[in-house]
Amino acid sequence: MSDIQLRTRLEKVLKSTATGDLRASALELLSTLGYASNKTLDWPTQPQAFSREVETLLGGTQHLNVEAACLADWSSVSFLFQLTNDELPSLAAGQMSFFSNTGVQPYQIESFIFLAIDLKPGNWSRTRLARITRELNRLFPMPVIVLYRHPGHDQEAMLSLAVINRRAHKRDSSRDVMDGKISIIKDIDLHNPHAAHLRILESMALSLVSTKYVPSSFTQLYEAWLSVLDVKALNEKFYKELADWYYWALREETGVRFPQGQPLDDSHDPAITGRPSVAMIRLLTRLIFVWFLKEKRLVPSELFDEKALAKLLCVSPYQQQREGNYYKAVLQNLFFATLNTETSAEDEDGNKRVYGVRMQAPSDWRNTSSIPFIAIRKNSKLPTKPLRSSVKCPS
Repeated sequence: MSDIQLRTRLEKVLKSTATGDLRASALELLSTLGYASNKTLDWPTQPQAFSREVETLLGGTQHLNVEAACLADWSSVSFLFQLTNDELPSLAAGQMSFFSNTGVQPYQIESFIFLAIDLKPGNWSRTRLARITRELNRLFPMPVIVLYRHPGHDQEAMLSLAVINRRAHKRDSSRDVMDGKISIIKDIDLHNPHAAHLRILESMALSLVSTKYVPSSFTQLYEAWLSVLDVKALNEKFYKELADWYYWALREETGVRFPQGQPLDDSHDPAITGRPSVAMIRLLTRLIFVWFLKEKRLVPSELFDEKALAKLLCVSPYQQQREGNYYKAVLQNLFFATLNTETSAEDEDGNKRVYGVRMQAPSDWRNTSSIPFIAIRKNSKLPTKPLRSSVKCPS
């Protein structure tokens, strides 16, 4: 399966996970990533009953702390499967292992337990998800990978995947030690999965992990996952891609042009000497900030959607990229008419009034009587949904 095929299939599976049986969807998602096993348990999905089954499986030696695990806030929980060392070679070859023991091995440390938990509506912060993950891993002797389905800020279905960092006990090989670090791929939008989330999940696929890390054992696979989810590595990758784009965009043959009068680079770097590096940096930082606002739902997502822009603008920026109508109609209004406009006086509740925006370049819009714009309240309670208003464009 190619990278594009894998990403397309992941997106399809994630969208199907928004509703319906979480267990079936979670199994399909893990299977798409290359992970499956016959080692499973047909346990009840009711949280309290599930907790009792776990305690029975482990001989009554461990008990779930229901408060630490936020058990009252679980809707349901499913034991997906246990993945052990003996299954990795066949899975890496793209085959299911039919000769391994199909029974769950409760004291096999070199294995993974996969669980799926449906959570009730609430404020599911990273801290709360990490707390549940830590409590579940305290209960089991092996690493527990947890998939959570929970409502987001706008009550739309989200998926989060949590992996804890555990290492072998230095003096007792039959025990694990939890280092406390928990990596969470948080708030995957199940209706419209973000490209970054898809790339991270894609990099966890056994086919790609095998190519890069060649995991022939549980330990190697575990280390590969932790490397993929390492925040430092993700940040380094992001800044490298950002720097590559910056140098590419500054090349004269790329054709990027700014208004006259921009300061030109006078460094000794032949790649950017004589090019408008300051203007490019300003453009990049503004774009990153606006994208952050968009992710926080403070900017209408339609302004960054190809299909929506084709309906909003007279000419799609994808059809005539050299015309610059996207910058004139959208970006300059976000940068200057909105984010660089002072707020008016406080309202009766003591909150700053919203930004009032008069959009520029109205001729680029199909319907000038109603153009999406930003309304950001200058207080601590930012809106969770983009606000809209009708704006009369100047003639």
